[in-house]
Amino acid sequence: MFAVTLDEYRCVSLAFSPDATLLAIGGSNGLVGLWRVDTGRPLRHFVHDLLGSPVRAVAFAPDGSLLAAAGGEHLKVRDLRTGRLILKRQHPADLTAVAIDGTSTRIATACADGTVRIWTRRGVLTSQEPNACTAETSRLSFDGDRPVPAAETGDSISSADGRWMATITDTGAGVRVRSAVPKPRAS
Repeated sequence: MFAVTLDEYRCVSLAFSPDATLLAIGGSNGLVGLWRVDTGRPLRHFVHDLLGSPVRAVAFAPDGSLLAAAGGEHLKVRDLRTGRLILKRQHPADLTAVAIDGTSTRIATACADGTVRIWTRRGVLTSQEPNACTAETSRLSFDGDRPVPAAETGDSISSADGRWMATITDTGAGVRVRSAVPKPRAS
């Protein structure tokens, strides 16, 4: 178990990498941080928005190679092997959610204007579905080829393998990460 304390800003979004080795944290100050789950140590930080718009959603590609971040009116996607920004797309309103499909080739965004958009990894807009989400849509996932929005509440997530749980503290000033697997009792 470990805790991340965010002294000068609040945690807004969380995502575990598919292999549960990394935790991405989107901050209220426009930063995205990556932490190693096994040690609780920060790995790197990225500036998402120089103006400090909150990073409302973060998502890893299923193959673990990409990290998408949605905040303010911007989608940004980074190659995690190099840390390089490989995609940046402006939207007409604030973004509320982001997801990467199972092939790691398409990125979906939910925008406060009510539109779900699908982008290729190269940044080509391939689909726009007006009235498919709301400003309260906080999660997106792919069901086959189609992004599915959800207005989930709660500040906790679990890793895909069920080993870890991360929870934003009540004040938002930190994140607690703990094993979701109970330890065996000593006999």
